Formats: sequence, structure tokens, C-alpha cells
Amino acid sequence: NIWCWGSKALTESCEPSMNANDVIPDEHTWFPALLKQGFRAHPIKMVSIGLEHCLAIDDDGCLYSWGAGLKGQLGTGSLRAVARPQLISNPVDVVCISAGEEHSACIIEGGDSYLWGNAEGGRLGLGNCLSEGVQLMPKKVDIADTYGPSREAVLLRSVACGSQHTALISKDDKLLTFGMGWFGRLGHGDLVNQYMPKFVRMGKLRLSSVHVAMYHTCIVDRSKMLWVCGRDSCICRDGADHQTEPIMFEPFAQEP
Repeated sequence: NIWCWGSKALTESCEPSMNANDVIPDEHTWFPALLKQGFRAHPIKMVSIGLEHCLAIDDDGCLYSWGAGLKGQLGTGSLRAVARPQLISNPVDVVCISAGEEHSACIIEGGDSYLWGNAEGGRLGLGNCLSEGVQLMPKKVDIADTYGPSREAVLLRSVACGSQHTALISKDDKLLTFGMGWFGRLGHGDLVNQYMPKFVRMGKLRLSSVHVAMYHTCIVDRSKMLWVCGRDSCICRDGADHQTEPIMFEPFAQEP
């Protein structure tokens, strides 16, 4: 089961909270409440929340979305808001999801990635042909291995969507980023927008996970060390230049 609280955009289909009488009534949900429609018979494996929309996948790899849809972030083929979880028929066998501010992404079992929603600034990674407007349904992102000697398709295992950029980790533990490059949050050594997934050069490091915020990016390697790039104030470097390439997080790198 899924329990939600907060904005009406995501909790309209929730059962009344047991503590509802303890606060001034309004349209929001102030305590955890059970989603009463959508997928109660399907055990849920993963949930991801964006600004005003939500994604979920069940044990069978089926993808659901609900909430605001004005930028196509629900993947339903419509800009309409959806009050209760709605099944997205394609793709299937989904293993990882991420909801950004106004866009969404998923990885399927075979390692392919799909993105949809607000395309501004290249955050969907679909190339210059879709650098603005909206993508109403999940669309596969093709990635060639330009980092290594081959140009074989890159297989992926995780995705993270931020406000205006996106990050992927491949099955061989490499990082790719794309979207708006302000503050150096993409980690490519510049502030340039990237309209297709591009590998971030981090030497021979093998990466475990990536976490994307509004203005910065955090990466954890297989040795459990934290690497960061992006806006100075977001990575504890107030007054310094923005960090355009990943560096080890300084407070952790210093001797105690």
C-alpha cells in the first residue's frame, strides 16, 4: 500500500486521515493517508515524487503515475491532471523510476531508458530536435558509448531527475548527465546545456549511485566516497567558484 500526505495534487484520492480533526480543514492532507484507488491489489516496489506528480512501480514492473500533468510529466499522452494512479501501458518491466520537477524517467529490465515531460534545456536527453515543448509519452533515449573504444549501446541501471537536469548510471558504473548546465551541475567542466546523455569523466572510478538536486549533483562511488559538482553554496563552498567537474566532498576529505 501507499500512504501520502501534503499537497492536494497527490492526495486527492486518499482516505480521510485519522487525525483530520486535529487541524484546520483545507484541501491538503496533513497526516499520512492511504491511497484508496489505483493499485491496492498490486504490491508496490518503488515510489518517486516530483514537484506535483508521483510515479510508482509494482512487483510486476508496471508503471503508474498521478498528480499534475501540465508539462506531460505523467506520460499519459495528455496534459490533464490525474487524481488517482493510472497505469502507463508502455514501457513494461520497469526497474527504476525518478520524478523530477516537471519531467520523469524510468529504466527497464533490459537497461534501456525512457524519458517524458518538459523538454526545456535538454533534460529529456532526446537531442536538439526536442529541446523545448513537451513529450507526452515515455520515449526511449538512445545512448552510444562514446566514452570507450566502441559505439555499442549503453545499458543503464539507475536514473535521477532534478529540477532541470538528469543523471544516469550505466551497468558498468559510469555516470552520464544532460539538461541545463548552469552552475556546472552536469559535471562536464563547463556551464553548457547538454541535449543528449554525455559521459562525465571520472577516471577509473566505479560509481554506486547518483542524486540530483536543483543546482548540484552528488555521486557516491563504490568505495562509499561522496563526489559533488554544481553551485558553490550547495556543496559547502560558499564564495568559491561553482564546481563544474566532480570533486570529493571537501568536509569529508579533510582530516578530523
